[in-house]
Amino acid sequence: MKKLLCMFICAVFLVTLGGCKGTERIRKNLIEAGYKVEDMSENKIHDLNNDVIYQYNGKGTIINGFFATDKYGNNVFVLEFSDREDMSISYMEIKAQLQKGQSIDIKGKTIVYGIEDGVKIALK
Repeated sequence: MKKLLCMFICAVFLVTLGGCKGTERIRKNLIEAGYKVEDMSENKIHDLNNDVIYQYNGKGTIINGFFATDKYGNNVFVLEFSDREDMSISYMEIKAQLQKGQSIDIKGKTIVYGIEDGVKIALK
């Protein structure tokens, strides 16, 4: 029984670490391409979670967020969620608001959106 519990705990840690690695890889890709990366403030993440909760009846599970700016002022935004339903709600709302030359994509429980070339670079 102890071995089974130990294997379960190890599996949970591996899944958790794998999720973190995904956003770090996105961050690294953007930095290598010359983007300036800045973390979103706790207040901004709190406000985004409140939007998900109060406007779309979600749970508000954004756990990480950052944005990157290239030398021309174009932005790429990255939002990591702990809940797939919240991610789906946010994906649909963001997609409806994109402008020409912008795109959105998903990797795991992470949404990446903004200037089309930047999204491709982030997810390569």
